[in-house]
Amino acid sequence: MSCHDEASRFVFLLSWFSNPGGRHWLCAEDFYPLVQDVVDTHPGLTFLKEASEFHSRYVHTVVARIFYCVNRSWSGRITAKELRKSQLLVTLRRLQEEEDINRITDFFSYEHFYVIYCKFWELDTDHDLLIDRRDLARHNDHEFFSFFNQHFVIIFSLDIVVICLKSSEYFYEEQLQRMEAIGIETLPFEDCLCQMLDMIHPRTPGKISLSDLKRNT
Repeated sequence: MSCHDEASRFVFLLSWFSNPGGRHWLCAEDFYPLVQDVVDTHPGLTFLKEASEFHSRYVHTVVARIFYCVNRSWSGRITAKELRKSQLLVTLRRLQEEEDINRITDFFSYEHFYVIYCKFWELDTDHDLLIDRRDLARHNDHEFFSFFNQHFVIIFSLDIVVICLKSSEYFYEEQLQRMEAIGIETLPFEDCLCQMLDMIHPRTPGKISLSDLKRNT
């Protein structure tokens, strides 16, 4: 009576298992049985049946990818509205038709999972399945940055939600020396800042939030 399209029915049914009666949003835990069923039944993942220790890691990686792409609000709750704007339901239908899991590059590719997992394992030097600041600090000579147009950089960490543009100049100056040392063409910070603002269009002038970055991925 209340679910009038595929997206709303999907949310209601998937949430039913953890919340009898259903609700209007999905959390990560709601997806675990679904992805585990893919592991158990998809012909492209039959080789995983003998490697049960990888099941949970594949499941958690797929769910993380789903939330990264679908949950555009970063609320930790996927709504029917967000589902309608995503490719998730289309991808789930493809799972029933495509036997090669690696051809389903959205969310479920085992090859993609393996690359992500290997990088995680490389960073997680104590192999406790947690990446902390010390793990990150050992990676790539402390360079936590992404180049935009190969000219400028935004510094961020897992617990920073808003980047102050004035304070980012401090980080840019440090990276400027690194870029010059390896022969990358550099620009004045003001020029980089203009390019960054033109691309991201932050809602709050002078600050770039996580949602601003997410909106522009």
